[in-house]
Amino acid sequence: MSMMTATHAISLPAQDEDEFLMLRFGRGESRAFEQLYQRHRGGLFRFFMLQISNPELAEDLYQETWRRLIKSAPAYEVSASFACWLYRIAHNLITEHARAVTSLHEALQWQQSKDGATSASRLANDADNGRQRRALRESLSLLPQVQKEAFVLCAEMGFSAEAISDIAAISLEAAQHRIRSAYERMQSSLGGYLEGDGYED
Repeated sequence: MSMMTATHAISLPAQDEDEFLMLRFGRGESRAFEQLYQRHRGGLFRFFMLQISNPELAEDLYQETWRRLIKSAPAYEVSASFACWLYRIAHNLITEHARAVTSLHEALQWQQSKDGATSASRLANDADNGRQRRALRESLSLLPQVQKEAFVLCAEMGFSAEAISDIAAISLEAAQHRIRSAYERMQSSLGGYLEGDGYED
């Protein structure tokens, strides 16, 4: 699955790009939707599963994301990458759910510095063995929702701070702060696992 970072004022997407496929789907071409679904279904489902402990709820929100995409298709315009637009829908659904269950107490913010992004990606990639993966999931579950989302978007989905700011509809500075905060909490929670990984602004 190819994830693109936020790009503003995209005007002429190539025919194999997500934006072009979405425009085709908006004109009624169902095969374009199938291509988009195949490209993004795995990453999008993982996005929900890593943040929501209830698999049934994660599945419901995942399906609702696609329903909202379908409903919005006729009015779709290319103003950012399709991936950012899709994950903004998913972000809004998680936010709506969190507000319905409990108020969000902390604004998670995490910085996409070169060292921080490398460390986060290494953490995600190295966590394949059972014990490390369990430790990662436990630490992730302790983060406030906004921090959890930022960590997942950056470390697991590969989005930049700029793209995260677009998805969450916040400033770049706020996105960077969320990234930093989430990474520092994960580092503290996981103890020596991240020790030695430099993290600077």
